Order: sequence, then structure tokens, then C-alpha cells
Amino acid sequence: MDRVVRSLESFFFRPIPATTFAVMRIAVGSLALIWSATLLSQADPLLTWLRIDAVGDIGWWQFWPSAPDGFIVALILCLVVASALMTIGLWARPATWAVFLLVLIIHRYNPLAFNGGDFILRSVLLLGLALSPAGAYLSIDSWRKSGAMVWTAPQVSAWTLRFIQLHISMGYILTVLLKLRGETWLGGTAMWYALGLEELTRFDVPSWISTPPVGAVLGWTTLAIELGVGVGVWIRKVRPYALVAGVLLHIGIAALFEIGFFSYVMVVSYLAFLPLYTDVRGLLRYHPSGLRDIPDPSPV
Repeated sequence: MDRVVRSLESFFFRPIPATTFAVMRIAVGSLALIWSATLLSQADPLLTWLRIDAVGDIGWWQFWPSAPDGFIVALILCLVVASALMTIGLWARPATWAVFLLVLIIHRYNPLAFNGGDFILRSVLLLGLALSPAGAYLSIDSWRKSGAMVWTAPQVSAWTLRFIQLHISMGYILTVLLKLRGETWLGGTAMWYALGLEELTRFDVPSWISTPPVGAVLGWTTLAIELGVGVGVWIRKVRPYALVAGVLLHIGIAALFEIGFFSYVMVVSYLAFLPLYTDVRGLLRYHPSGLRDIPDPSPV
């Protein structure tokens, strides 16, 4: 029992380099910046005159249902600024919390206007980074604190990284289990139906792709990759192949379907499984100075 407790304590709370947090802060902040900038052009149709529920009443979920029309635009502009500050790491922690809270408020104005990718961006990536010391490395905050660019990452607790990793992993596993409860995925018709929705696809899919046999193969392959990512990220030798398969899957989804930022959010979430190098340059094959990789100091 003591061994199990020690293993869990090590898994969740052992010190790790802040490199992964820093890389994720930059990537997620950049994604939130692009997301918020594109939302500006859609603020009126998505978040102003659709601020009602299915029966035409103001939704109970809104923080300020009677807000003037310009209020939501002001929120999005604040989100643009906060996302930029988060990305560069200036006042990183308050900026990340501001991005999380602003996205939460915007989502609540019209939940039907957003999808699962937006939920993962908000409730997994942004919340996890807001709870983490994401500004401790590769940030203006860390540069101001040390007075110079420091390439060696400080050691921080692993628990917020595990929060993100476990949510991503379990999300894939639960998605597969939920899909297997229905008939369309097991029967191989789910992708066939999806490819036939003109309002969802980006272009007219060739007839041979939308046939039932090809649709069945695509659907079963999707299930296999999703399960492989959910489980494979915890196996060191399998992890790179699982993540590459996941990236290819989401590139294919983004190429075929109009589903907003979902695929981009999922690919960015894979950064949580980067090797734990103490120097971010170790993520490259060669350093700018010509040195080889820094060994990965952690088994997970």
C-alpha cells in the first residue's frame, strides 16, 4: 500500500521542468488569440441576437442577460488583449486566468454556438494552465525576474500537467466507449452519414469515399486511433506513434468538416505529452549552438 501511495505521489507531485508548461502557454495563448480574433466577425450573429434558449427566453446561464449588444464585443476585445499577454508571458498568471474567465463568460452567452473543442480549450487547457506556473519559463515575467534569458527551466510540481494529460487521455477513451454504445459506429455507418451532410463538409466528397464500405473503414479506423491515443500516450515507446496518428486524424477531420477550432485545439493539447527536457532547445534535434539533445530526465 505504501508503495502505491508513493508511486501516486511521485506521479502527481514530483518536480518536473517547467518547459512543457511554457510551450503550452505560448501555443494555447496563440490559439486563443486567433480564436478570439475570428470571433469578432461573428459576435453579432452568434452572441447577440441568439442569446436565447430553445423556446425563445433569455437563457438562465448568462451572467448578464440584459447586457447591451456592444458588451459582448468589448468582452472579445479584452480576450484578444489577455490572450496576447498570456502568449508573451507578461503578467502570465493573471492573464491566463483572465482568458479562462472571459472564454467562460462568452461561452455562456450562447452555448449552442460552440463545440467540444471550445470546451476543451476552456475547461482543460486554459484552466490547467491558469492553475500552473506557466509563466515561470520562456516568458517576459521570467526574463524580468532574472534580468536575462535563462535556458534552464525551473522545477515545478507536476500535478497541473497531470490534470491536463488525464483529461485528454480519458476524453478519448470515454469518447470511444460512448460511440460503441450506439449502432452507427459499430455498424460502420457513422462516417457515411457524416460525409453525406453538405452543411458539415467543406466540399463535395467524391462518391467512392462516401460509399458504405469506405465509410465503415474510416469509422473503425477513427475508433482505433482514438483508443490508441487515449491509451498509448502512457506508454513511452508507443506515445510518438499514437500522437502522430492523432495528428493525422485531426488533420483529416479539419480538411473534411467545418467544425471550427476543434482539430486545432486537440493537436495543441498533445503538447502536454512532450518530453520533459530541462532546456526547451532539447525538443529540437540540434541546439542552435550545434549541441545534441539534452537527455529526457523523466520516465513519463
